[in-house]
Amino acid sequence: MPLPIPPLTTEKVISLVVGSAIFYVILLLIGRVTGKWISGMTDYFAGGREVSILLIASVFMGIGFAGSMISAIPALAIGWGFWPTVWYFIPWAVVLGIFGVGVGPLIRRTGIHTIAEWMGQKYGSGSRMAASWATIIGLLGVTAAQYVGLGRILQVLTGWPYWQSTLVAMVIVSLYMYLGGLWAVSVEAFAQLLFGVVGVLGVIFWAGITFGWVDWLALNVPPHVFAPLGSLGTKMLAGFTYTNIPTWLLTWFMLVFGSQYYWIMMASARSDRAAKIGPIIGGVGATIIFAVWMALAGVYAFAIGGPPGPQTWDVRGAYGLLMRFMPPGLDAFLLLAMVAAALTTAGPPIIAMSSVATRDIYCTIKRKRPDEALLAGRIFTVFFSLITWLVAVFWVYGAELMLALGCALLGPLAVTFILGIAIKRVSPGGVMAGIIAGIIGVLIWQFWPSTPPLWVKYAHMSWIALLITAVVTLVVSMFTKPKYFALPTWRPPKPVGFSSTMKIGDDVIEHAKLIDSLAKPVNIFGLADRLEKIRFRSRSPTILEALFPILYRRDKNV
Repeated sequence: MPLPIPPLTTEKVISLVVGSAIFYVILLLIGRVTGKWISGMTDYFAGGREVSILLIASVFMGIGFAGSMISAIPALAIGWGFWPTVWYFIPWAVVLGIFGVGVGPLIRRTGIHTIAEWMGQKYGSGSRMAASWATIIGLLGVTAAQYVGLGRILQVLTGWPYWQSTLVAMVIVSLYMYLGGLWAVSVEAFAQLLFGVVGVLGVIFWAGITFGWVDWLALNVPPHVFAPLGSLGTKMLAGFTYTNIPTWLLTWFMLVFGSQYYWIMMASARSDRAAKIGPIIGGVGATIIFAVWMALAGVYAFAIGGPPGPQTWDVRGAYGLLMRFMPPGLDAFLLLAMVAAALTTAGPPIIAMSSVATRDIYCTIKRKRPDEALLAGRIFTVFFSLITWLVAVFWVYGAELMLALGCALLGPLAVTFILGIAIKRVSPGGVMAGIIAGIIGVLIWQFWPSTPPLWVKYAHMSWIALLITAVVTLVVSMFTKPKYFALPTWRPPKPVGFSSTMKIGDDVIEHAKLIDSLAKPVNIFGLADRLEKIRFRSRSPTILEALFPILYRRDKNV
């Protein structure tokens, strides 16, 4: 029998506010201290091959614990059932493993950090510009999904209107990003992952001890929740809408192969082995720890609060409902885990969008060097934060569908990348036309006035992105001039090997310096300078450094 939802008491509000304040201070200290161990984003981007297997796995596990997923996974478990939700997540782990083993070493050895740079070097400036815009448009959807997810949870927790909840989510992520900075994004992702693991597992143990375990759940939820195929039935096995495994597999492929954040991690891998193994461990770990346990959290919310609905509670805010029942202290810790999840996947894409807009678009048009456009980069960062919030406010569906739209918009990049590797005849004109046509086709298919929407009635946007991009790219390539390496007379040069001492081009270093400046924390009232004096008095290693030397690389000049 559903329990009455407890009111939001003053004691609970104080617990949430104090816990959040403490977490901001911890984040700021992490950003300042680890910023001295890892020499900022310059070292992270330009140094290359410095991120270990453990950190790569942690970052990808953190992506699995995304702001969109903490809202989507519990909601899907309630609507589809526990096992279909787990199957929804498994294809992401499979695609991530293929990405690491198949192209991870290739990306690392080329030193190319974004798919836009890849397109530019292989097909010219026109393709690079098209890929840059496609990256920004796709990441807008992916980032907005994080605001949607955290906003829905805050809406159920606080009772605020949705637009206010998403506004608070945007402010939280923006302050989190600016105050803490992204100097040592990998180590911070590791810390955020620890918060997430403890928070997600803690919810299940609290619910199990307080209410009951699996046998209690089975008695208090409908039969479809634990059925092997859930409420989807056999249509989960095949189809073109968003309720089947092939569509999930295609959508995750477009996100992983077309997203800049995944490319950056591969370019930063310490070795080919790290680029291969890290994604596999991260995908498997995220599936076991987050997909399974977050789905169980949704089932617990269903059993405790009863069926969701307009008069009861929003299905997309299951964790917010659970926090209403939690004692003060535990609810604050879970909220911090939710905030960490949102930052892990919202902060870096905002920096990524601003860096692409500044370097690949603004500097190209204004003919400026990247280190001369730092103010523009800051403005772009604020601009994209506001734009993603507006996208989230006007989005009427769940975070999982917002994420799916973002993945579909990244699809043209992923499709043209694979076609360019598999078919040498693909031309610069074909790539640019395919990317543009694919994005336009996805947007028309998504927003065409129809009841029900076309992507619900016929096929999901991912299939449209695949079909239009592939057809347009190949057809245009047949009638346009290819690059020199596709000509019959061209022969590949003799391999000269690859050395870890090879110099990195000045443009890559300038790009890294730009992102370094964008990622540094803002020095509000000299707070960062005062905190600088609190850092280590001795150069002897700390306990964490002794236990996890692979995580830290101390700055010899400090």
